[in-house]
Amino acid sequence: GSNGRARMGMAEVTMTLDNSDNRLPIAFAEVVIARRAYRSGENEYFLNGQRVRLRDIQDLLDRSGLGRRTHLVIGQGLIDQALALRPEDRRELFEEAAGITLYRHKRRQTLERLEQTAANLSRVRDIIAEITPRLRQLERQAERARHYEETAAQLRALLLVWYGHTWHLGLSRLSDAHAAARHWQETIGRTEAQIEAQQAALVSLRERQTVLRRQLYEWRRQLEREQSEHTAL
Repeated sequence: GSNGRARMGMAEVTMTLDNSDNRLPIAFAEVVIARRAYRSGENEYFLNGQRVRLRDIQDLLDRSGLGRRTHLVIGQGLIDQALALRPEDRRELFEEAAGITLYRHKRRQTLERLEQTAANLSRVRDIIAEITPRLRQLERQAERARHYEETAAQLRALLLVWYGHTWHLGLSRLSDAHAAARHWQETIGRTEAQIEAQQAALVSLRERQTVLRRQLYEWRRQLEREQSEHTAL
């Protein structure tokens, strides 16, 4: 911003490269690289309008020999400047000029991934060590659960057999009880019939007894009259 112009929230710079000779390993005759910088500190990178990572752009340039410090034209005094560099900086410059920076960069990335993988493996081993006792406990619980299910299945089978036997035994006993009840009902019926017959005979005998008593009474009176008449003579 300035005194006459407000501050902007974003700035963008674009670089267009001629790739008609296919120096860049990408299927475009013209390569447009853009960077957007936001006031928040965030950066975005674009390759032919597609958002990419900074690493993708660096790899593309490194593979074409256009690294950050590659010099395509050696100007006057550049050799003296190169010789004045520290040994590690001079080696980096020569590696970029020789085109091996990309491979060193990939080697570094590979080593970083290997270190990350080793850290992940170490973490996995720690997690395995933490959960192994729990897994063993769960295995014991699962074994007890399987044993319980097997025992429960055997018990259900035995109960089915026992209930079936008890059911059939109950049906047999019920049938026997019904037969005994019918037998006793028939016996009671015959006994009641005999009692009724005996009661009828008893009534008949009592009636006969009453008739005989009256007849005996008449005979006695007649005998007494005859005895009185005989005495009077």
